[in-house]
Amino acid sequence: MNRDELILVIAGALFGAVLLGWVLRALYSALNAPSGAHGPHQTATLIGRLEQAEAARMEAEAGLVEAENAMIARLRQIQAELDDADQRAAQAEQQMTEMREAWVAAFPDDRRDN
Repeated sequence: MNRDELILVIAGALFGAVLLGWVLRALYSALNAPSGAHGPHQTATLIGRLEQAEAARMEAEAGLVEAENAMIARLRQIQAELDDADQRAAQAEQQMTEMREAWVAAFPDDRRDN
């Protein structure tokens, strides 16, 4: 075998390897590709599920905002009730102080030593 024959054999082997690789890639792609209607059907199903999930998310966000607003209104109501109770307690304390001062003024000698 001379030099020219060796070059032809190596070139043929390389060409055969490239051709075999191309054929195997095409075969692998054909076997793993989604079949006709199966691929688009999966895509449509996925799109439908994503749209449902988005609608559910939007409903949940709207419910969250509504609940937050209700809690803020309830907090304001409770705060107003607390402020009113604090005012009434301060008034009762003021009245008690006035009554004590009136008692001491009316009965200065009546001291209780317990």
